[in-house]
Amino acid sequence: MKLLYRFNYTVGFHGHNEDGYRNGDKVGGYFVNGRNGISTQVKYVANEFGYQPNVTFIPLGPDSPDTPKEDSEKNYGLKGYAFEWFYRR
Repeated sequence: MKLLYRFNYTVGFHGHNEDGYRNGDKVGGYFVNGRNGISTQVKYVANEFGYQPNVTFIPLGPDSPDTPKEDSEKNYGLKGYAFEWFYRR
């Protein structure tokens, strides 16, 4: 399969990444870290057979620096991003 695009970003306590292929297939994942100290992570494939997610819950703990706190979670901005096109004739 030939890659058409790739992107990723992380903002505060959530993020998303995806590879898109010329045939329309997508492979990626996203996550959100909750105030409850649990990170919900989804890896997926989307193709002619539909959207196929695989969900994982990872305990971070309430004191982890990756766990958002109600009084400070909005102070975190963009942590990283990328977007690439792979256009070739």
